[in-house]
Amino acid sequence: MPTRLAPLALSALAGAVLATAGCDRAARADPGGAAPTPRPHVLVTRPARRTLARAVELPGTLRAWQEVDVYARVGGYLQALHVDRGDRVEAGQELAVLHVPDVEAALAGAEARAVEAGAGAERAAAEVQSARADLARVTAEGERTAAALGAAEAELVLRRTLARRAQEVHEQARDLIAANELDEALARAATAAARRDEAAALVRACDATVAAGRAKVAVAEARAREAQAAARSAEAARDAQRTLVGFASLRAPFAGVVTERFVHPGAMVPSSTASAKNATPVVRLADDAVLRLEVAVPDADAAYVGTGDRVVLRVRELGERTLEATVRRTSRALDPRTRTLSVEADVDNAARELLPGMFASVRIEVRPREDVLTIPAEALQAARGSLTVLVVREGRVARVPVRLGFDAGDLVEVLEGLAGDELVVIAGAALVKEGDEVAVTEREER
Repeated sequence: MPTRLAPLALSALAGAVLATAGCDRAARADPGGAAPTPRPHVLVTRPARRTLARAVELPGTLRAWQEVDVYARVGGYLQALHVDRGDRVEAGQELAVLHVPDVEAALAGAEARAVEAGAGAERAAAEVQSARADLARVTAEGERTAAALGAAEAELVLRRTLARRAQEVHEQARDLIAANELDEALARAATAAARRDEAAALVRACDATVAAGRAKVAVAEARAREAQAAARSAEAARDAQRTLVGFASLRAPFAGVVTERFVHPGAMVPSSTASAKNATPVVRLADDAVLRLEVAVPDADAAYVGTGDRVVLRVRELGERTLEATVRRTSRALDPRTRTLSVEADVDNAARELLPGMFASVRIEVRPREDVLTIPAEALQAARGSLTVLVVREGRVARVPVRLGFDAGDLVEVLEGLAGDELVVIAGAALVKEGDEVAVTEREER
């Protein structure tokens, strides 16, 4: 029946184990001794289920929340630089002004072309209105001639009817209608026919005029559309040049601090779009209200670090003060060159006590593992390239391979190899080998 010891007696017991082992060796070395060789004494414990928590301590670097080099969109001479290193700026604040004579000249030309194109569009619109007015006039004239034609045709029908009846009566009874009256009826019919023909000719002429008027309107409208398109194109070109001229004023994209100045007034600043090799930034701007704490976590610990983990950091410049943050994001992939996971925490810097680029000592409290089978780390032994522990079964030592999970430093999680009721050797393992009969003292775990 193994005895139990409190953890405070571990040191004394370990010494006693070594002393007992020494005595055992002395007794075995004396062949003339009458007493039996005593069994080696080992300290054991049983695996226990616990909640494991650990922290990863690593170096980290503080970076600006966002940092940009401000380039010139258009090339020109630096006319004025309103800021210098260390100056704080607001979002949209003007940082520098460039003199861009080429762009300004192009803008003047674009504005003149836009005015000319606009005038052309107005003339084309006036021509459309004039053509439409002419078309309306000739259309109305055509309607009047069509009405006159209708009246002439009706008159012709009437005159022809009267002439035919007069002729029929004259042929039947010449004394009822005089010859001159018949001639007058026939003449009036002929006159009505002539008038009808004249009205028909006028109608055809008006129809041709209306068709020509419609064609003129169509041509005028097409020219107006072309002129309007040309005007819009000229206005777009003018607006583009105005935008380029606007780029001569360099403004802060966000609130922050100027950390670097690259040019001085009078310098030629090339366009950032002309050549990436020749592009020169004007200033560098950093947002330091919140800093990014960047930590490279080795692959052995990467699986246990995640968003929400508590972070405690210490910066040498702040003395013994510690700051707290939370893991906000990870790269979710290891860097193949360094085999590390990139982890970021956001550190409030409203007081501006921290500077981008500072180093920090970082402690990440990784998520605890609950209700896991654990053993003390001192029980582990390396054998043939794998981890093992010594257990005592029926008074004899046996070696058991184990597979580990979470490592909390003094305690480790056992995934495979132990059931939980074994007596695991934690002291005296160097004095025994597999198969030895031993005496055990069980340490009480709390």
